[in-house]
Amino acid sequence: MQNNIYLSRIFPCLMILLISRVVYSQSSSFGNTNIGSSGELAVINSQHNFLVGGGALPGVISTQRTSPRGYFSFVGTSTYTGASNTAFVNGYVKSYMTAAFTFPIGSGTKLRTASISTSSTSAPTDAAYYGVNPTTDSYPTTSVASGVTGVSTKEYWDINGTTPAQITLTWDSSSGVQVPVNVKIVGWNGSQWTNIPATIVGGATTSSGSITTSSAIAPNTYSVYTLAGLDGSLSFGGTGTGASTGNPQVSAFTNEPKTGNASVELAPTGGTAPYVYSNGSSDAGCIAPSGAQPLPASSNFTVQANGSYTYTAPSIAGKYYYCIKVCDSSTPTAVCRVAVYTLDVTVPVGVGTLDCNKTRLLPAPIAGTPSTHLLVVTLNVTTAGAFPVSVSGSGMTTSTTSVSTTGTGVQTISIPVNYDGTVLGILTFNVGTSTCTADLSSATAKKKALVDVWTLDNCSIKIAAPALK
Repeated sequence: MQNNIYLSRIFPCLMILLISRVVYSQSSSFGNTNIGSSGELAVINSQHNFLVGGGALPGVISTQRTSPRGYFSFVGTSTYTGASNTAFVNGYVKSYMTAAFTFPIGSGTKLRTASISTSSTSAPTDAAYYGVNPTTDSYPTTSVASGVTGVSTKEYWDINGTTPAQITLTWDSSSGVQVPVNVKIVGWNGSQWTNIPATIVGGATTSSGSITTSSAIAPNTYSVYTLAGLDGSLSFGGTGTGASTGNPQVSAFTNEPKTGNASVELAPTGGTAPYVYSNGSSDAGCIAPSGAQPLPASSNFTVQANGSYTYTAPSIAGKYYYCIKVCDSSTPTAVCRVAVYTLDVTVPVGVGTLDCNKTRLLPAPIAGTPSTHLLVVTLNVTTAGAFPVSVSGSGMTTSTTSVSTTGTGVQTISIPVNYDGTVLGILTFNVGTSTCTADLSSATAKKKALVDVWTLDNCSIKIAAPALK
């Protein structure tokens, strides 16, 4: 392969000719080779040798990165040798091989490989390395799924294909890894970085290492890939009820005072002790879990430096979240991590007893005439909360399934009911665990109630002013 070879859409015959010449032979390049738009230069059943020659890019093969891209491809049983920080492909490499393959890709003055466990002749896989902050290419590192922290601001890989394969990424001394065991692979799902289960290869250090997805995935599952957990000198090891990788799941009843201790719940490790805790609700890492809303200001969420915290659960049932920030004592800059708590708020089950003798049906139903009414009951509440409700018999039904009280003692509750006009007979209704019955066909079951009615005789008429023309 000669220096300064340029392949593009306007030289399809030249491209085919060059491909045919490397079949079953030793191929080599001295750099300064550019594969242009829609071009593809392939090594077929051969070993390619990256040789360092002269010129501006002495050992680098470049390909068109923007669509329509150029590719340096490997087919059949091809291999390569001589790849280094000064000899690699600056652009896209494609594999048509079923065998495992490591892409000799990089950027600038760095070889930054990525590997796949397999590909396909009919469905090849291609990859390129980008040595830039993903945010600059519209993959913001602050948009992360729950549990993802420390997304790389140094690099990412674009890996494409439909053939499922295990993917391996690597890091070097400039990747920013602080604790190798905390490194993760994350993929951009179109709106945020999502964790992909993966295993770190043994012997990893802060300056070199690799990590492989636990199972095969189609590379096209995610737009691009990179490393996360790079600020992970802090990790959470909490194993208590609801703890899940530093994102505990907790529950409370409405208006319930809650206390906790993040130092116990999160059990942080790594970094430099002691750890300092604070309210992380305004931190960029405080990402709302799906379907959750932030804990309202009325809850008075406070966090002490030692990890203890307090708040009052919201008065409305639902799914909420709050965040606690943990920082170590590293100098001059502390390493911090945010834990996202998910809070499920429910209404407590009420306890009380119906007074069946103090029940009213307003207005009185007229037998045979469908109508709507209020069933007014008296409940002696010993524990405020939610009470299941049901109404049946005498053509009476209700769409209300429960009622709630916020206080104790004697409570008057109104339950909307519908009468369908059938023959009046036995009415049964339940509130909580109490049941009452009444025979609506019996004269003794009914009595008229006189109530004061305000006629508001002092009302006066207000006449609107004429419209201005």
